[in-house]
Amino acid sequence: MVPIMPMSFLKTKLYRRIRMSTKTETPKALHVQVAEKLIEQLKAGTAPWQKPWSAAGSPAFQLPYNVISGNRYKGINTFSLLLAGYDDPRWMTYNQAASKDWQVKKGEHGTTIQYVRFYDEQTKRDQHGQPI
Repeated sequence: MVPIMPMSFLKTKLYRRIRMSTKTETPKALHVQVAEKLIEQLKAGTAPWQKPWSAAGSPAFQLPYNVISGNRYKGINTFSLLLAGYDDPRWMTYNQAASKDWQVKKGEHGTTIQYVRFYDEQTKRDQHGQPI
């Protein structure tokens, strides 16, 4: 799990806040958190994918993306970030903000997402080429 924040969390007019958990209790699995938030919103008659449309007919929102890398979030991360309730679709890690010398407001917190990294499993071999 990786804590990230929308660009709106920085100390400028564009950036408002960050949410990073400092709780010592074990958090629920991300898919459980997302499911609970989604069910809650559906019961309330709203859903994160139902956003208002602008007068010009173009969507008033975008799907979440990382402002530094330009990559769009996929899978459960999209729902997790949409359910966080921010209008700004731009997100980044704290370290990415720090690398640009952007300051995060004191007391703000991050939103947890899943980071999956694929790699090829390679068998270790001894000097004779036999698997160890």
